[in-house]
This record gives sequence, C-alpha cells and structure tokens, in this order.
Amino acid sequence: MKIRLLKKERASLVEAGYTSSPSPLAKHAKREIAGIIEMENKMAEIQKQNAAREAVEAKRKAEWEKEKKERRAALMAAKHERELAKKKAEDAEAVARRIRAKREAEKEKILLEEGRKEEKQRQIEMAERELDRKLKAEQHRRDTEELLQQQVKRPWTEIFENKIMENRRRVIEREKQAQRKMEEANERRRQEALVRREKANTRIQMALEQNQQVMQKKKKDFDAKQTLAAARAMEVHKKEMLDLKARAERSRKEEEIRIQRVEAARNNQQSRVQTIVEKRSQLESHLDVVYHERIKDRTLKCVERDVTFEEKKANVERIKKVEEFNRLQTLMKISQEDSRSRMIKMKKQALIEARKKIALESLVRKHRIAEAVGNMRISNKWDNINEIMESATTSSPGKDKSRKKKLSSSKSASDLETPTYL
Repeated sequence: MKIRLLKKERASLVEAGYTSSPSPLAKHAKREIAGIIEMENKMAEIQKQNAAREAVEAKRKAEWEKEKKERRAALMAAKHERELAKKKAEDAEAVARRIRAKREAEKEKILLEEGRKEEKQRQIEMAERELDRKLKAEQHRRDTEELLQQQVKRPWTEIFENKIMENRRRVIEREKQAQRKMEEANERRRQEALVRREKANTRIQMALEQNQQVMQKKKKDFDAKQTLAAARAMEVHKKEMLDLKARAERSRKEEEIRIQRVEAARNNQQSRVQTIVEKRSQLESHLDVVYHERIKDRTLKCVERDVTFEEKKANVERIKKVEEFNRLQTLMKISQEDSRSRMIKMKKQALIEARKKIALESLVRKHRIAEAVGNMRISNKWDNINEIMESATTSSPGKDKSRKKKLSSSKSASDLETPTYL
C-alpha cells in the first residue's frame, strides 16, 4: 500500500513536469523512495525465507522425532528380544537340569530295583540252600536213627549213640551258625541298600532344592531387571519430555524475538516512511520556488549559449591554426630526420669503402710478401731479405695493377666478408 502511494506521488510529479534537472532534494527523495521499496522487497524476501526455514526446521524436527522414536522402539524391541532369548535359555537350562535330575532319580530307582532284585534272588537262593540243608539234615537224622535202630542189639550201642548225638549236635550247631551268618549278611545288605536309597533320595532332594533356588534367583533377577528397565524407561521418557518442553520454550522465545524484530523493523520502516512523507511535503512547499529558479537558470543558459557561440567559433579557428602549425612543424622534423638518415647512410657507405680498400691493400701486401719469400726460397738468397721485403711493400703502380687483376677473384670474397652497415 505504501509502495503504491509513493509510486502514485512520483507519477503525479512526472505529470506536473518536474522531470528535467532534478534538484538534490528531489534526487535524495527519489533515492529514499527507492530504498523504501527495496527495503519492502527485502523484508518480504526475509519473511519468505524465514517461513521456508521454519518449515524446513519443523520438517527436520518431525523427522528427527520420528527417527528417535523408531530408534527407541528398535532398541526396546532388541532388548525385549535379548531378554526373551535369555529367559528361553534359562528355561531350557532349568528343563535340562530337571531332566538330568529325573534321569539321576530314574538311575537311582533302577539301582534300587536291581538291589531289590538281587536281594530277592539272594533270599531265594538262601531259601533253597536252607531247604537243601534241612532235607540233608532230615536225611542224616533218618540215617542216624536207622543206624541206631540197627545197632541197638550190639553191646557197644551206648557208645555209638553218644557219638551220634554229639555229631548231630555239631551239625545242628553248624547249621545254626550258618543260619545266623546268613541272617547277618542279609541284614547288612539290607542296611547297605537302605543307606544307598537314603543317599539317592538325599541327592535327588538336594538337586531339586538347588534347581528351585536357581529358578527363584533367576526369577528375582528377571523381576529386578524388569523393574530397573521400567524405571530407566520412565527416566528416559521424563528426560525426553523435559527436552521437548525446553525445545518448545526455546522455539517460543525465538518466535517472540523474531516477532519483536519484525515489529521493530516495521516500526522503523513506518517512521522512515513518515519522515519521507514529511520531507516530501516540505519539498512540495518549495517546488514553486525551484520551478522559477529553473526557468531563470534556463534563460541564463540560453543567453550564455548565445554569447559564447562567437567565442567558441574563434576558439575553433585558433585551434585549427595551432593544429596547422603543429602539422608544419611535424613535417619539418620529418624532413630533417630524413636528411640526417641519408647523411648517416652516406657516411656508413664511405666507411665501408675505406675498409674494403684497406683490406684489399693488406691482401696485396700479403701476396707480395708471399711471392718474395717464394722467390728467395727458389734462389736461396737470404742476404738481401730486407730489400726484397721493402720492394715488396713499395712496388710500382704497374705491378700493383697486374696484381690487382690477379686478385680480382679474391675481391668478391672480401666484399662478402666485409659487413654492410645501413
């Protein structure tokens, strides 16, 4: 709304004709209006970014909470699985102990049954032996009585009778001792069987009591762990609730701070807009004065343009003359430079010619000296070497010409070897 109002004011000023050569106040007002528009756009963009950031933050928090719940549920499920597995293992161990105790009891029962069977078999054998003994004793008694009856008529019957009675008494005594020993052995075996049975019952009872104690201890430990886990879960839940409350409180405070900042920015913007409107009203009060001043300035500028046209024309002519003078000066400098360059080239050429001449004379002297030395080698006259050398170095011009012709071939080589200077 404020932006539309400012744009409307700007359009009204443009329609009124205040478009050319704006004053510093108008430029400042225009910059302030542009700044307000930019500030409004920035505030809208900031609000949009804050909303997007809050949406992303809320989504991230929801995902984090969901992930946290899933992770906690997975941990609890894993813990429950471990506890179930442990309880299954303990139950299996208890069942195994019960099976072992049952097997031990069955083994003891089998041993006792075997002992009873052995005892019964021994008793049967003892009864058979006792019956056999009784039958033998009865047979012996009958034999003895028959013998006594047969010997009654003999004179020494009394002696034999006493002896027979003594033998009978001894047999009866031995039978009694055997019966007593058998009874003692039976009693001893019975006592041993009772002792073994008592020991077996004691072991079975101890195993059952130990198994019961182990089961009670494991149940107590399991109950304690369940209680501890429940207390820990309650503490974790309380901590999470406290964290959620703290985060909610921080979010609320941050939202309050953000709202306060937005309100402060809005109030600041409103104050700036009010200030700009006030300045604009002050500016409008000076528009007439500014308009008349502009008309006056335009009139003065027109007069100044008319006055300075001739001066500018004269200045242009003067500049043209100066440029023509500079052009002539440049041409003269170029001509002087060309003459100087030609003079330098001529001097270089003369120097080259002089060097060529000196090189040619040196070459001629070398040939003369070589020729004189060859003649002396042929004539083998070394006495007048100084005269020959002087004559070789100061020979006649005719000879020099002939030698120059001979050395015409070497001149081209010397020309090639001589450097050419530009």
